[in-house]
Amino acid sequence: MQQIETDGSWERSAAELGREVQSYVADHNLRMSFKEVIVKHDNITDIYTYMRTHASLLGERILQEYPALHQFDDPVSPRIEGLLRKPFPAQTIAIMGLVKRWQEARTGMVVAECGTGKTLISLGALHVHSKGGSFTSLAMVPPHLVEKWAREAFLTLPGVRVFLIDDLRNGGDENKSHGVNEVRLRRGHILREGFQTSLSELRLRSSSSSPRERWSSLCGRPSLFIVGRERAKLGYFWRHAYRVPRSGSYLGCVVNSDTGKPVFVDDRR
Repeated sequence: MQQIETDGSWERSAAELGREVQSYVADHNLRMSFKEVIVKHDNITDIYTYMRTHASLLGERILQEYPALHQFDDPVSPRIEGLLRKPFPAQTIAIMGLVKRWQEARTGMVVAECGTGKTLISLGALHVHSKGGSFTSLAMVPPHLVEKWAREAFLTLPGVRVFLIDDLRNGGDENKSHGVNEVRLRRGHILREGFQTSLSELRLRSSSSSPRERWSSLCGRPSLFIVGRERAKLGYFWRHAYRVPRSGSYLGCVVNSDTGKPVFVDDRR
């Protein structure tokens, strides 16, 4: 390919991308003429034109480098039919992809434009991933979407109980809700009704063997806790992230405040 001499950064990127496309075509023995692969500099007005011209090649390369976890013709979980709202085919593929991601790792991301149904996809993935068992999940969302998430949970998940974390500490303005409050959907509105507790009380195991077992005895159904992002960020409790012992074998070392073991950095304490 002819070298393009220019000061424009996007044009240099286009030239590099063109060389990669040409190499890809040669490596895969694609039936494409040289003229179809290379676009003359005079015909390119911006990077978007270049990408539209080579959309099919670039799309094939992306699919090769980043294969989808769930293909269009792969079978879907029968639990999809159990959702109260039927997702669109594209949303179903995203749900199954997220579920398969959770089978491989502890995290997954749903990235899409507004209005594509990210909330429905997330809730649907919880339902499918649970395999019919009871689950407890936590959603940290922007403040203006707290009640929207609660409403969509009721409209999507069968038998779910929803709880709003109104604050992380007890006390404050008597005219505002505090603690953890169960909510219900009444005529399209979210109302605080039902079980009321606090995060401190949820940590107690009482007569149970663990706080988780105690919660299972209290709820026993799929549950979703929702907290506003700003509330979670600004209302946390301070805890020591590390300690420095004044005696013992780890004297002067930085140790984990929970385990008491030294913190290693680059194979050194």
